[in-house]
Amino acid sequence: MRRRCRPRARKGLAVETDERVNEIDNGELRYMDETEAAEKFPGFWSEYARGDGDVRFPGGEPGGDVIKRQDGVLKDMEKETGNVLVVSHDGFIRQLVSSILGAPVWRRDRLKTSYGSLTGIECTRYGWVISGFNIPL
Repeated sequence: MRRRCRPRARKGLAVETDERVNEIDNGELRYMDETEAAEKFPGFWSEYARGDGDVRFPGGEPGGDVIKRQDGVLKDMEKETGNVLVVSHDGFIRQLVSSILGAPVWRRDRLKTSYGSLTGIECTRYGWVISGFNIPL
């Protein structure tokens, strides 16, 4: 069990792990800064930097694959009763919010989250809505 989940488990809350909420797989770009990524993958970086379409990270995944994972998570959450806490990562959260808002996958770069912040979503009769974004804890 991951360290950040232990306090919840001690309180008697159910803890599940779900790889579908993992961060966007940046593949070979993981741990690289922008300069290094541009030097090692100039074709990819040029396409990515234009910011006008979905791209597959070298050895990783495109935003469209992340949306498929997210859709499965949301469908499962619709079956739950009560509140659900999902702990995830910046890129995944920004992609989820963009998707709920109907923005293209590459527009996630227009959103910014802070470490340890809270983003709320709710399933309503109109579909999923954003009830809070980047709320400090």
